Parts: sequence; structure tokens; C-alpha cells
Amino acid sequence: MPQPHGRKNGSECFKPRRKKAEYHADSGAGILPRLSAERKADRYLWDVVITGTTTTLENLIPARVLDPLEANLILPEVKDLKLWRNGALEFLDPGRQLLVMTPFQRGTLFVNSTLANPKEFKSYKDLLDPKWKGKIIADDPRKSGPGQATFTFFFLHPELGVKFIRAIAGQGLTLLRDYAQEVNMLGQGRYSVGLGFSDSLAEQRA
Repeated sequence: MPQPHGRKNGSECFKPRRKKAEYHADSGAGILPRLSAERKADRYLWDVVITGTTTTLENLIPARVLDPLEANLILPEVKDLKLWRNGALEFLDPGRQLLVMTPFQRGTLFVNSTLANPKEFKSYKDLLDPKWKGKIIADDPRKSGPGQATFTFFFLHPELGVKFIRAIAGQGLTLLRDYAQEVNMLGQGRYSVGLGFSDSLAEQRA
């Protein structure tokens, strides 16, 4: 029988063993250059990429830097298709490399409450009120990011669509490509309404 001094503390024995994950944050535009440079040096450092659909479909998949995902799934509850929404893994590409994590869009609309009453907005169409002309700032939907996701949501919405997008463009939107600048300008009162912001950054600054 082991001597007492050779035993680990009981609480130590029953602590959950968790592997540490190394995480690197980068913009969508920075992911492919990083991966390409590493692979030229024969370095394969990353197991999973979490990014937007545009970055994946337009950059990562054409560059052939991803492998099919299904063969790397391990846990039985993950591999059991009955436990997935609609009974299948939701891939967006024929090669089954890009898995949809959520069907929901967050962080669409933000309001500077000193300039606008949030209760005024009961529908996205309330943004078309002439009083908001020139007072809306948005993340540029022509690049990948939350702005593009927001305007994709508008485009696909059965009650909004192209007509709504054209109408809101007529409100004189200011389009930016810097998440921090967008949040700052709304918070400083230079604009009343923000569209398609980085919700995590907006919540941090709230």
C-alpha cells in the first residue's frame, strides 16, 4: 500500500483533467496570409478555424487550407445526426468543410439612448423615418463582417429584402470598416443609430 507521503491530495485526484487550447485572434483578412506563410514553412499549427462565411467560402476553401470536418468528429453525441437540427450537419459548401454554428444574427441594431429612444424602434422599417436621415452609421456590408451578416439578414427577410436595403441606403448611411471607430462615433453622439456593429465590442463599451 502506498505510503501517505506518496499519495496525491484527494481533491487533486478528482480534479477534472482538461487540455489547454491555444487561441489566436485575427481578422478575417488576416487568417489566410497567416496560414499560407506557416504552410510555406511546413508548419501546421492550427486544428480549427472559427470565422465568417465570406472568409471561408471566398478565401480559405479556394486556397485548399481546410480538410473535411466530419472525419475528425469524435464524440458519439456529436456524430449522432439525430441530435442535430433537421437531422443533419449543416454545411455551406459541397466539400463539407464549413459548418454553420448558428442560424441567428446578433447585434443588428444599436441606439445612442441620449439621441434616440430605443422604444421608437419596433420594426426595422422604423429606420426609414426621415428624421433618421444622415444619422445612421453602419459597418460596411461590402466586406466580410457583422455589417455584411446584417445586410444578408435584411436581404433574406421576407418582409424586407432588396426594397428595404435600397430604402435604407437612401437614408444617407455612413459606412465604416473599423469596429472600434463605429462604436466610438455612436457613443460620442455623432450618430443616433448603429447598424451591424461588432456586438461584443459594443457591449464592452456600453
